[in-house]
Amino acid sequence: MYSSRSRINRDSCIITVCSGKGGAGKTTVARILVELFKTKFKTIAVDAVSGLSGISSFFEFRPTGRKSFGNFLSGQGSVSDYVYRLDRLDIIPSFTDGTIEDLGLERDYERIGELADYIRDNYELGIIDTPSSFDLGLYNYLRASDIILILTESGYQSIVNGYAICKMASSIIPRPAIHFFLNLVNSDRDFDDFNVKMPMLTEAFLGDSYDAIGFLKFDEQYFNSPGEGEFNSMLWNSNKENLMVFSSCLEEKMALRKAGISEGSAVSATPGKVDKT
Repeated sequence: MYSSRSRINRDSCIITVCSGKGGAGKTTVARILVELFKTKFKTIAVDAVSGLSGISSFFEFRPTGRKSFGNFLSGQGSVSDYVYRLDRLDIIPSFTDGTIEDLGLERDYERIGELADYIRDNYELGIIDTPSSFDLGLYNYLRASDIILILTESGYQSIVNGYAICKMASSIIPRPAIHFFLNLVNSDRDFDDFNVKMPMLTEAFLGDSYDAIGFLKFDEQYFNSPGEGEFNSMLWNSNKENLMVFSSCLEEKMALRKAGISEGSAVSATPGKVDKT
């Protein structure tokens, strides 16, 4: 297990976006975080979906010399060797050419500690798009985080997977802030219903209540053709109001952390209100 300067630099925040199920919208939400915050904070995005292209796939660039995050985890080079500078954003990419060659590379997940330290030394905000998995790698991403966003859909298996990640994350000391994010909901009522049931479940079995602080409504145009125009349409039309609430919640969470307020303080889904858990 790595030894990292976990969460001691309050001027920097690492948000990890995760899901135990592929296709839950994890990469889309990581991209939304980038769009919401890259002009407000010095930001780096990390595409940890090695070989399959997560957030890298949204940007028109190709790593040169096969400098991909999977190579870093296999022990090659330092973090700075893999940083690409884009417009108002730095990114550590996965391969973006559709190959899966680096899936066979050996992984040294202790290097995630090096990644976390690099982010804290050089950026105000780090956004990590993780693979859909339950393994030592995921645990180390969670352990490096200040805020964990668990992506779930309304289906039974997706919720079960999300709960399992929540259980894993809740064992970390000091505990990061843990929240759910719902994707492809039909209405605000689905969000409200989830935030009645999941906190009760986690309070009963994990000893603390965990809620969702954001959601995306189903957007047919984006779902059928997830291009740049459709992405912006999804952000600023059908989901504008709920994403602005989500953005405010996260900014409050980061401000609380910078002020040194306990990680046990949970930001509610209503901007300006803080619930003590």
